[in-house]
Amino acid sequence: MSNSNKSDDINYTHTRTSHLNTYEEGLKIFEKAVKKHPGDSFAWFNKGVALSKLGRHKEALQSYEKALELKPDDYTAWNNKGVALIELGRCDEALQAFEKVLKYKPKAPSFWLKKGLVLSKLERYEEALQAYEKALELEPNDPAAWQKKGVALIQLGRNKEALEAYDKALELNPLDK
Repeated sequence: MSNSNKSDDINYTHTRTSHLNTYEEGLKIFEKAVKKHPGDSFAWFNKGVALSKLGRHKEALQSYEKALELKPDDYTAWNNKGVALIELGRCDEALQAFEKVLKYKPKAPSFWLKKGLVLSKLERYEEALQAYEKALELEPNDPAAWQKKGVALIQLGRNKEALEAYDKALELNPLDK
């Protein structure tokens, strides 16, 4: 099978399993794919996605690590590795993964939010606040970023500013829709 056909098969399987939520079926296919094409980082990545969706985060982490061994600049694999590490309670390592993501995608607000989340879990609220502010610099109308900023501000005892952040989040996404 040509490299193009192999990638097309894996892309089709990824799309099909994502849309049908048949992650058990997808996992079986991706396990076959990584056995047949052990050097295919995309197959390892997709195996990790299926494992994550099934709540098997330790195994997913191993798949993301293999994908990164094969393609170290894959920011989506770094992101998913970070998420798996959060699920496993390994926040220090998750922070390192999100810092890697931001090396490749520094203008992506969602990754700044994830970094902030990890920093908050590590009770490093001042740094979390900085990450949320960076996300807001990039996407000023993101209600989730304003809400998370409010949480960090509360943790820092800056209640007046937190209230302002919560008000902005509600302005952008009213609860009475």
